[in-house]
Amino acid sequence: AVALTKKRIKERYRLDCPNIMQKDFLNLKHTPQFDCIFTNPPWGKKYDQNQKENFKQQFNLSQSLDSASLFFIASVNCLKENAHLGLLLPESCLNIDAFKKMREVALKFQMRSLIDFDKPFKNLMTKAVGLVLKKTPNKDQKISCFYQNKLFKRSPSSFFNNPKKIFNIHCSHQKNKILDHLFSLPHITLKNNAHFAL
Repeated sequence: AVALTKKRIKERYRLDCPNIMQKDFLNLKHTPQFDCIFTNPPWGKKYDQNQKENFKQQFNLSQSLDSASLFFIASVNCLKENAHLGLLLPESCLNIDAFKKMREVALKFQMRSLIDFDKPFKNLMTKAVGLVLKKTPNKDQKISCFYQNKLFKRSPSSFFNNPKKIFNIHCSHQKNKILDHLFSLPHITLKNNAHFAL
């Protein structure tokens, strides 16, 4: 596929593309070198214990070793300043605790859009979302959130204030202000106050 892509670009645009390659992206040298990365990284790939330990050190991760998170962190590390990143990710990255570190890193930068793609792949039940950001510091610019053919403009701080930095893209700015108000009131959570059993 890589050779065919290079050949087609050469024929159609008369361009050589040395940066189109087939390599293990997670094992590349992660230095700022790219102006733009748009990718559909592998989701849920399993790693052996040695690989997990190496990735924890390499990417400074304490918990989430999901392949989508690893590819996100590696991609950010490979971007030059002011470069763009776009990823197609499992919907779970918006709200599951295992992806919290990924969301925290994303919030450091200028997030452009979060897009609900519902179920884009035949024979796959997993929903997908798109995340597009510019590697420049977050200055609380509005993020375009597309959910079920609706557009909501949200500030990064509205996600940052959510428990576990959840990206609740289905909420309008107004609905999220209500949530912020509720969380600002004195309350008790189930954490450390309840026992669970299955």
